[in-house]
Amino acid sequence: MALNVLMAAAAVSWAQSREPTTQVKALPEMPRKIYDKVAPVVVKITANRGQRYGSGTVVGITPANQALILTACHVVASNFDETDPAIRLDFYKDVKVKIGLDSVFVAAGVLTTFIDRANDLALLVTIRRVRHTEVIKYNRSDGVKPPQVIAAAGFFDKSNQLNLQAGQIKRLEDSTNFFVSTAKVEEGYSGGPLIDKHGRMIGINIAMSDDESYSRRMNLVLSVVDGWLLSIGKKMELTKVWNREKYVPWTQHLIKDPIFVIPELATMATVVYFIVKPSNPIFGEPPSPTEIK
Repeated sequence: MALNVLMAAAAVSWAQSREPTTQVKALPEMPRKIYDKVAPVVVKITANRGQRYGSGTVVGITPANQALILTACHVVASNFDETDPAIRLDFYKDVKVKIGLDSVFVAAGVLTTFIDRANDLALLVTIRRVRHTEVIKYNRSDGVKPPQVIAAAGFFDKSNQLNLQAGQIKRLEDSTNFFVSTAKVEEGYSGGPLIDKHGRMIGINIAMSDDESYSRRMNLVLSVVDGWLLSIGKKMELTKVWNREKYVPWTQHLIKDPIFVIPELATMATVVYFIVKPSNPIFGEPPSPTEIK
């Protein structure tokens, strides 16, 4: 069943855009140590001059300490429609992210090479280096069954406070690869992780209804995102990825200067701001940089 049909039938809405009425802290079902475990790797995302909100998860770190962030495609695309591949997606050019416990937002670009419209997945990269370099740990979703206790992690629309909404798995939607749970996915949680009682990511928050939340299951997410990270790993040494320490690169070349970012990533991004050495034998000649306004 297509996601938009599911949404219409269940009165589901994207998990973003509205101002919350309450501030919900980490719930007793998820101990404080679990909150502390995921807090450094869950990302607040804004776009469209601060009018668009969502969440994400750090899934990789480049040699230049740039963060690779997984989110929902509809968070960063202004005209998202997963049912019509003929529509050219328009991505926001002013995406900013706040990683984990950082107090500041940094610019990020959408890696348009790594978009999965059908499953509502997108990969971002920070334009500059980040202070925190932790990555999420995941668990495959094979063993996740009702009524397992889980939690949706994310940020309310205009709040910079990470919250966990605890709940239970209600059922599995095999046709759409969704977990349907009782975790209350608030506005702004889209793209954030669904986590188990050990703080491991088991899905990505996509949609919500009045009493149910829909999260894409981890096995499907892995089948897509692992391919993306392996593709990037062929061009550079990713220092941290998912549950691995690193992918084996085809070159040991590292760019260590914090004002440099990887040209391969920069050329894939919709927003580019970088400075490169003109005589770089590894990466070749990059395009002219575009400065963020």
